[in-house]
Amino acid sequence: MTDIRVRVRPDVDDVALSALHAAGFDETPRLRRWSAQLAAHSLSWLDARDGDALAGFVNLAGAVEQATAAGCTWLHADFAPHLTPFHRSCGLTPTDAGLLRLHR
Repeated sequence: MTDIRVRVRPDVDDVALSALHAAGFDETPRLRRWSAQLAAHSLSWLDARDGDALAGFVNLAGAVEQATAAGCTWLHADFAPHLTPFHRSCGLTPTDAGLLRLHR
């Protein structure tokens, strides 16, 4: 059994997170400046470590109360269409959106 540690708002290793993101989305790895993006746009984030290795990562926009307290005007959540009933029950209004992949 592995010993997975979860950390809240840890320092972000851009190289390790870029590699994990590429593996998760079956992309060619490229360095992204995750730490700057998270600091500017996220309320919180978590990572999961198996020893020293990055095993997982979650970017949290936060809950409604946290977003309101932070002065946010909008709360955005992406979800698959089949999850609409759940998200409606959370108070979210479904919207059409577009997605354009800029890099491979």
